[in-house]
Amino acid sequence: MEDLRINLVTAIEDRFGITLRDDEAEAIQTVGQLLSVIEARRAAARVAPCRSLPAFLYVRRNLRDFLSHAELRLRPSTPLERVIPASRRRQYWRSIQPWVGAAPALELPLSLRRIAWAIYFVAFLLGTSTLLIDVKCLPLGVMAAACFSILLNLATTPLRVIPPPKFATVGDVTRRFVGRSTAVNMDIRDEDLLSPLQQLVAGVLGVDPGEVVPEASFVNDLDLE
Repeated sequence: MEDLRINLVTAIEDRFGITLRDDEAEAIQTVGQLLSVIEARRAAARVAPCRSLPAFLYVRRNLRDFLSHAELRLRPSTPLERVIPASRRRQYWRSIQPWVGAAPALELPLSLRRIAWAIYFVAFLLGTSTLLIDVKCLPLGVMAAACFSILLNLATTPLRVIPPPKFATVGDVTRRFVGRSTAVNMDIRDEDLLSPLQQLVAGVLGVDPGEVVPEASFVNDLDLE
């Protein structure tokens, strides 16, 4: 269920161009409360001056300070992977948490990802092969494969240094920063907000869109525990 919550939060952020703060995400109990947060971000975007420029300047200054390179040329399209050494990316990710919230996790390089998935697959095959010895050994084999996979995932954590596609450039960091207080995606009319929200929530949670009404509780009515 925790993965489902994460998927829902990230889908909402991507669709409506906002960033849900941790305290907000934890406090939202109903569809109506979520809708109110989205509407508040959109209202702030209308009355506030353009925040993209000062946000970009802040992100640029922060990155220059982090790299101790006051004259580093940065554009919104500049890939983080190009300017931040792999050995320092995890440190940079931690440093921006206070002002961008929970940034998407760094990923393994593609070659290591493929190797890791191959190892997971072999571990699964070995775990299920205990069925050939004795059917009673199957649960133990599967459990051993699962434990091995968890340990492998933990062991590869220091090797995760590749920015994810949706958080790969200076502009992506800027949009995330701006989205904590205003909406950066205004392509939906206010009166039409509920319909795409219903479709999105229904798609992630696997429920009927008609059940996603403002008074619906995510836990009690939509089974998000």
